[in-house]
Amino acid sequence: MSDSWNLNWTQTDGTSITIERSGGYTIASVERSVPGQFEQTQNTTESGEWLEPPQLEQDGNRSIVTIVAVHGRFEIEIDGLNVEVHIDDSAPPSPLPLTATPLFPIPVVPPSDLTCGQCGCAVGRGDRFCSQCGAPL
Repeated sequence: MSDSWNLNWTQTDGTSITIERSGGYTIASVERSVPGQFEQTQNTTESGEWLEPPQLEQDGNRSIVTIVAVHGRFEIEIDGLNVEVHIDDSAPPSPLPLTATPLFPIPVVPPSDLTCGQCGCAVGRGDRFCSQCGAPL
C-alpha cells in the first residue's frame, strides 16, 4: 500500500474528510468547523493492508469510499458527520495463486493387486494385517 492512496477532500458544506490506512486499520476522519463550533467524528476499522487504491463516489454531501483490503471489501459511507462502514467479508480477495513444486520426484506406486480375504481392501505385499479390518493376512 502506498501513502499516496490516502484520501483527503472537502465537501461543498466545508466538511473536511480524510481516509487513511495506519498499520492494519482504515481510519475515516470527518471534521466540520463553523464560527464558535468544531465537530469531529472518527471511525477506525480493522481492514488489513489495502490491495488497491480506494475509489470515491460523491453525490452532493454524501460520499462513498470503496476499499479492497486483505480482510474484505469495505464501503465507508459519509453523510455530514455520520460515518458508516459496511463490510463484505464473505468473499475476501483471492491471494495470488501458489504453485507447488516438489523438492524431490514423487515415486509412482502401481496399484496393488493383493486384497484382504475378509473385507476385500487392497493390501501391500509386506503387510501382515489388513489396515481396514485388522484381519491377519
